Amino acid sequence: MPQLSNDDFFSNEEINIDREDNDSDNDSLETDSSEASDFEQMQRVLHDPGPTAEVHELQKTSESLSIDASISKEAKKYTLLYNFWVPDGLFLPMPKPDVDPHSPTCWTSPEAKLDGAVAELYSIVPSSLHKHMETYKQFGSIFTSALSQEWSNILRAIKDCAGIVFTPYGLDPTCLSGHPSGRKEDPKFQILLKKDGVGEHMRLAPILFKKHDNMVASEFLMSLAITLVSSLTDHKRGQPKARGQHIGINSATSGLISGAATLAHFLVSPDLELSSISGETCIPYSSDYNFYVEKLSKKSNWALCIFDHVNHEVFGKDSQSKNTSLVPPVPPTA
Repeated sequence: MPQLSNDDFFSNEEINIDREDNDSDNDSLETDSSEASDFEQMQRVLHDPGPTAEVHELQKTSESLSIDASISKEAKKYTLLYNFWVPDGLFLPMPKPDVDPHSPTCWTSPEAKLDGAVAELYSIVPSSLHKHMETYKQFGSIFTSALSQEWSNILRAIKDCAGIVFTPYGLDPTCLSGHPSGRKEDPKFQILLKKDGVGEHMRLAPILFKKHDNMVASEFLMSLAITLVSSLTDHKRGQPKARGQHIGINSATSGLISGAATLAHFLVSPDLELSSISGETCIPYSSDYNFYVEKLSKKSNWALCIFDHVNHEVFGKDSQSKNTSLVPPVPPTA
């Protein structure tokens, strides 16, 4: 509502100045002027928020935006390092479970898996956000939205580099960049998806082995494709920062390796979209991803060898499990 000026306030008043009542009229003018001043002050109080309210609202907005940005940042890290998919029930209002997210018992039942996932989320997210995880109603939706966006960004970046990733396999680059239906009958793609290129799609797909035409169990997840996809998260000297470099990735995790395996598997498939269960081939990507994470999380001799392999090839790190090199690794079974 616009404020009234003195001129507006008196615009409809007839002011007659009589010489005989000059002093009285002057007193009247002073009184009316004072009333006008009071009226204007009342207008400001009732209709203008005032500087204190404005500053308070700006502070609240700024704080909210800062929290949202922090949640989104952690979601991006979660996508790359821990899980491509948000487990059902992850954001139900509950306190931190008293479990070790790295314990093998976290894989014994659906309830144990959820408790492990929630405990893992608490261990990933900074303590400054723990209260917001429990009380901020928008936490889950902001986290999930940011995860989905990051997932799309990762997939787009990997697709753009698919020709480079799969060059060693002698694949036609046009089949990688074009519609995926062309891979359905191409034998060069089929031998990467199925044993000897025939039969059903496999969780332990040939593309995930060090040598796709000689599938040695202990070399599962040592695929060159997995290494190359994982490398796209690492910063190479003289090149722009990769996605992982922006959030401080400097070593492999179960989720990073499993994500690279899932992407490698998807990119040579005839599937149009990467989803929990594909519509074209019915490959259960989410279930397979969880299978890889579970096997790697149990830190068997085989798993330790896989971590050493990826850390050396992608991040240039020396072996951390030299004492297990004399023990034959035990590969996972489907």
